[in-house]
Amino acid sequence: MNTRKLIATSLIAAFASAAAHAGGEVVYYNADERPDPMIVARILGAKPAQAATEAQTPTIRTRSIRTRSIHLIQTADNTPVDTGFTAESTDTAHEAAPVTSEAPAEGFALPVQFAFDSASIQPSATFQLDAVAEGIRLAGVDVRVKIEGHTDAVGSDEYNRKLSLARAKAVKNYLVYRHGISPDQLVVEGYGEAMPIDTGNPFAPRNRRVEFRAARG
Repeated sequence: MNTRKLIATSLIAAFASAAAHAGGEVVYYNADERPDPMIVARILGAKPAQAATEAQTPTIRTRSIRTRSIHLIQTADNTPVDTGFTAESTDTAHEAAPVTSEAPAEGFALPVQFAFDSASIQPSATFQLDAVAEGIRLAGVDVRVKIEGHTDAVGSDEYNRKLSLARAKAVKNYLVYRHGISPDQLVVEGYGEAMPIDTGNPFAPRNRRVEFRAARG
């Protein structure tokens, strides 16, 4: 990566970050944190009372940031689908930490892990996606969800955009084929490296993520 590329990427990241900040806060979950389905439902557009009747009190510690993102997943039962991605589920238990804020957010982000240079999701990440599926069901069939894919700045802009879109599609396929979420409820976008979380370092691993928010329009 030459100096010109680094400078250009940093400038783009700064402007993109400013635009993302104007859109509202995003709850960021670390790799070992399970999103609370009720919080997911509220962020995606369910009324608090509606979500509360079907879910328990929030128990997940969250961190507020402002970003946009996407990540990749696989299929429900290790059966390949059209995307060419395969997925495994895991029964690993993850402890929930107390919620630090109940303020509504515009979206939430997950550091979904994929195989290197690939759209194949790692089995360790599926427990977070399973919680997202539960939240979508709580939100209701009328709620539409936008899945956004983001990468770091390693590689060309075009390559990163295509990779982020492929990963967003993989997440959609996981939710559809493993959890029965209607494909009509899910919209995918790939933003590549354009909207990093860590604006000071466009190459930071933290910028590789998947974001979910209510689809508008």
